[in-house]
Amino acid sequence: MIVFILLILTTLGASIQPTNGEDLRKEIANPTAAIQLLSFDFASHQNSGPYNRSEDVLDTHPRYFTKGENWNLVHHFDIPLVLKPDDVDNNDHFGLGNAAYRMYVSPSKYKDWAWGMGPAIRASTGATEIFNNNSTAAGIAVSVVYQPVIFSMGGELVQLWSDRVNETRVHPIVETHLGAKTTLGFLDTITVDWRAPEGQRFTVPMGMEIRQLFRSELDTPVSVSFGVFGDTTRPDNTSDWHWRLRLNIVNSK
Repeated sequence: MIVFILLILTTLGASIQPTNGEDLRKEIANPTAAIQLLSFDFASHQNSGPYNRSEDVLDTHPRYFTKGENWNLVHHFDIPLVLKPDDVDNNDHFGLGNAAYRMYVSPSKYKDWAWGMGPAIRASTGATEIFNNNSTAAGIAVSVVYQPVIFSMGGELVQLWSDRVNETRVHPIVETHLGAKTTLGFLDTITVDWRAPEGQRFTVPMGMEIRQLFRSELDTPVSVSFGVFGDTTRPDNTSDWHWRLRLNIVNSK
């Protein structure tokens, strides 16, 4: 299945002419770039919980910007739908997860180095206690990315605090660009729950993702990515690996 998906992405990239390929592939990877897009990110976390079930998350991620003369405001929203197995009775629970928002204040002009910082908020919007778990929190988001011609390297950090939450999320950006249409990435989001017991705090996934840029029949730039990651460090009774399929629809620049 994995090989089949990779072949499809490669064929699409070879047969369809990209729009603003070299610039656009880097802007999609850069969280502070002045670009408007709508992302659909489906992740399936395997062997989760005491019954070794899968936990599936569909995250709708609108991203837009407010352009200024010297500074841009780049807004990110995360609205997840979650299908989660129950740890007790082996049933499934489906509903809205915890919505999140972060904003980056970023220079409107940059060359190889791009950076931004701003507030981050997560709300307990989950449909039941199994999803929200009283996790409303606020904090700060920081992103720094170095993007010469052939690769992107940097990361995005979100730190959240509340009376019940002390959580760090780091999304490393380690990507190599193969031509104007194809990108290979090598890491996924690292999560640290500082309130968890020692030995249960870190989730560190490692693997590979391929992203292909092409133009849709509506002449809209689109990128599709597929990745597989193993959770090399993780808390007990959590997923040991996951796969991810992501669709990015670029609305405007």
